[in-house]
Order: sequence, then C-alpha cells, then structure tokens
Amino acid sequence: SKVGGLNLSAADFDLDLLTDAFKMNVRVLGDKGQTLAEGRDLGALRRKLGAGATPSYVAMDDPRWGASSATEWTFGELPKHIDTSRSGVALRAYPALIDEMTGVALRLVDNRSRARRLTREGLRRLFSFEVQRDFVWRAEHWPDISQLRLSFASVGDPSKLKDQLVLLMTERAFLFDKEKIDTQESFITRQRVGLQRLDLAEREVQRVIGPVLEAAQCAKLAVDRADFSAAPYAKADLRIQLENLLSPSFLIETPWARLTSYPRYLLAIDRRLDKLKRPDAQDVTSFKQVAEHWNRYAKAATALREQGGYDPELVQYRWQIEELRVSLFAQELGTSEKVSPQRLVRQWEKVAR
Repeated sequence: SKVGGLNLSAADFDLDLLTDAFKMNVRVLGDKGQTLAEGRDLGALRRKLGAGATPSYVAMDDPRWGASSATEWTFGELPKHIDTSRSGVALRAYPALIDEMTGVALRLVDNRSRARRLTREGLRRLFSFEVQRDFVWRAEHWPDISQLRLSFASVGDPSKLKDQLVLLMTERAFLFDKEKIDTQESFITRQRVGLQRLDLAEREVQRVIGPVLEAAQCAKLAVDRADFSAAPYAKADLRIQLENLLSPSFLIETPWARLTSYPRYLLAIDRRLDKLKRPDAQDVTSFKQVAEHWNRYAKAATALREQGGYDPELVQYRWQIEELRVSLFAQELGTSEKVSPQRLVRQWEKVAR
C-alpha cells in the first residue's frame, strides 16, 4: 500500500477466496505429542477442541462448579478465572452464573466476555426472585396491559410477556450500571439499592415498552401488506431485519440502550416502505451497502454461536448496522451515534476473528 498509495485494511481481503495452498496448516498436540486436531480452518479447530473441553469444565472435581437451582447467593466469592487443562492443553475458564429460569447455576465457560454476559443474565434472574411477586402484581395492573399483550402477540406468545416484563424491570432496578457483583456482600449491597429503585424501574419500563410494542406491531403489519413488485429484494431484506429485531425474547435479549431506539428503527422501516411506492434507485444502492455489512455480520455471528462464544465488538457492529439503515433509508429520523460505511469497516476490524 505504501508503493501504490492505497489505504488497505484487513476488511478489504476476502479470505474465503484463498485456496488451501495459501492457508497455514495448524496441528494441535497433546501432552504426549499425539495429534489432537489438525486442519487449515482455525475456527473449526477451535469448535472441535472447545466442544471437547466443555465436559471437563462441568465435571471438575470441585462440586462448586456444578451447583444449580440456587435462588439466592450461595456461591461465595467468584474468582476472576480458573486455570485447568485438557489432554495437556492449558485452558483458562471463567465462572458464570447461568439463568435456568427456576434457579441459577454456577458453571465455567471458556470465554471471558461470554461469562460476563451470562453472569449478568444470571444476576438478573437471581434478583428477580426477591421482587417477582411485586413486579408481577405491578405489571398485571398496568392500565394498558391488555393492549401490550395484543401488540406482543405479533412477535411472541402473550403468556411469556409477563416474565419478560418482570426481568426487564428487575434489570432496570438492580443492574442499571456495570458495577461488579461477585461476592455475597456485593450482591446484598446491590439488592438494597435495587429495592429502593422499584418504582423508578417500573416507570422506565412503562415509558419504553408501549411505544416499542406498538411500533413492532405496525412494522410487521406494514411489511406484510406492502407491495414489493417493483423491489422484490427489499421484501427479503425487511423480513430478515424484522426477524432479527423481533425475536420472541427480544425485550430481554436487547441491550436497554438499543431497546429504547426500537421505535426509531421500526419507524425507519415505514419510511422506507413509503419511498418504495415509487421507483427508487437510491434504495438499491443503500441496500447493497447494508447487505455487505449484514452478510459479514451474519456469517461471523453464526460461527461464534457454534463455538459458544461472545464478542462485544461484534454486538456493537450489529447495532451500528441498524443505525446505518436509519441513516440511509430514513435520514430525517437521525441516529444515536455517528455512523457511515467507513465507520463500520473500522468497527469490523475490532471484531475477533
């Protein structure tokens, strides 16, 4: 790039086009020199070894890492990590609290970021046991709860809405910041703080949830009724967008800061549909820009799920794509952050691959 005067980045190269002759062959050896795995696909090797390592995490001699069905903090102090090995290969595992719905389990996982995400979900469930009856009563007595159930029916089972509302209010009451909670003392301290925030948490969720579910229902209906005869590519694109925005558990799977932006994301769909009523060459150009990043994200996200991993930089990339959609298809709505195809390229370079 110095000689030619071009600015090149890792994102400019499509590694899938390389033949095996240009890829490094990786061989993983055990403690006795035996070959544990071999190949040129590093991701596949990681998945193979990771899948083999999982039982040793769960089946360690210390029964503490198999604890389950806890409804209060019984885990002592959580260490930052645990060093162990499998077939002579050193492994570093991270404690994670796992939400099992009726209780919370303590397990070890091989990814620090994933451990943090799982632990946050486990803490949310653990805190909810303290306030579940109160929050259930509150949600059932919301003046618009019947309309909320009706709106939610367009994306999921209305009977599941109550549990998601309880968890969402619990999160806003107890997990409103990134304060570390890894001991019984820190858990109890945060519990006291959260109990003072129940009314505030309820008001926050009430303020956000109505517009989100109403926008979700309207967007799905608009896409279902739209005429895509002049732009068949847009039909598939919008259905994929809605499918990924509105999973049956999206209320508790979506980061709060992004959830509050859902009415804008969904209104952008309506604005795009309105423009598509007339031939729109700009929509084709914008679609291609978004598709390039979305396809890249989808491939990486699928591979990461297969590995049981989690990458916060990939999550950030995913939501920047959503902001890019607003910028390209409904610029008048504004974005929550500066966004452009170039900024997405820079964010992609931060993703662990």
